[in-house]
Amino acid sequence: KLISRIATLDLANQQSDLVVKSGVSSSLSIKESGQSILLALHTDINGERFEVNTKYLDLKNQATEITVKEDSAALTIKKTGASNNILAINSTGGNKLTLRTTDIDISNQATTVSIRDNEAASMVVSDGSNDLLTLDTQTEGSKLISKIATLDIATQVTKLHIITNNA
Repeated sequence: KLISRIATLDLANQQSDLVVKSGVSSSLSIKESGQSILLALHTDINGERFEVNTKYLDLKNQATEITVKEDSAALTIKKTGASNNILAINSTGGNKLTLRTTDIDISNQATTVSIRDNEAASMVVSDGSNDLLTLDTQTEGSKLISKIATLDIATQVTKLHIITNNA
């Protein structure tokens, strides 16, 4: 056990390594005196992992980049004990973001979704095997292509404005 009363440990004049024991839970931990662990490095059979036990992670003092491995599950977020990811980033090929949630709530602010200009299939809504709606931005005025067999608006009054005599 090493007890240090040094306010700053300055290792700036040399390259330094901190080697921790392999194969144990909490091989390195940081905690407040007499309190629970704030940060822990685990090297046990469940794999190497860094555990953060703080309410907030504050990165506001500088721009921050998170780099992930090129992988089909490069970054995943899930609830404890859940088998499905809430969010997954696949960084291979064309990159893919998978979001598994019943609601996406952006009602607290005005929101703009920007899509690619001059593209036949700038945005596509698909059920996995069929393209249901396509936004085509390559034509003047753009167009919405619908492959939905039935558009049911019977439960409300609906107005459809159409320009007439436009050649």
